[in-house]
Amino acid sequence: AEALENLKRVEFAPLRLLDRALRDPEILRCLDAREFEGFVAALVERLGFEDVVLTPRSGDDGRDVIATKRVHGLAILCAFECKRYAPNRRVGLGTARALLGTIMHGPTRAAKGVLVTTSSFTSGARRFILTEPSLDGKDFDGLVEWLKEYSDRGNTTT
Repeated sequence: AEALENLKRVEFAPLRLLDRALRDPEILRCLDAREFEGFVAALVERLGFEDVVLTPRSGDDGRDVIATKRVHGLAILCAFECKRYAPNRRVGLGTARALLGTIMHGPTRAAKGVLVTTSSFTSGARRFILTEPSLDGKDFDGLVEWLKEYSDRGNTTT
């Protein structure tokens, strides 16, 4: 019985975290880096991405989560780089450029690189993301929008 309870706790922990974050997005800032990566993996899966993979803690080649989004039958491979930063530590241009290099020249090329952060982007990083078609970014406000989309899909467990 104890083993079954532990399995349930592990299996449903991401969904519980998604629901808690929906009620209070600030809890995302309290996660450690690996928990945040797992949160992003669970969230994108609930948003309709397929083949979601949380990469190993080290040796991830600059990609924390890899997932496929199907659009009109076409598979688009996306690589997510997760940065669980304090609100005053913004993601800079160098991080955006590194992700672009990773998706264009890494061992597994991706059509889209997505920077996801609990913080925000510097103006240089934001400009770069907006002008580079292979990149996208979700700052804290973007994460809140994703959580609303998750909720609107009726995915919550509460």
